Amino acid sequence: PAARPFADLPLPLSAVLVDMQVPLAAISALEPGCVLPVAVARAVPLRIGASTIARGTVGAQDDRVAIKLTQIA
Repeated sequence: PAARPFADLPLPLSAVLVDMQVPLAAISALEPGCVLPVAVARAVPLRIGASTIARGTVGAQDDRVAIKLTQIA
């Protein structure tokens, strides 16, 4: 996959920081400025579609949120 033509193929990679359930009443009351407290999991899954390809921990690098890989699936 590191060779052409496949190396340039874009894939949708997502990092799931939090998956939570919020009551409908709270969702209907959302407005700009509202803050939703969340507990970020220690091991964040990285997914392509429904497949988890790696896990990592959330941190920062160069004033940006970053994920340090801890496990490759």
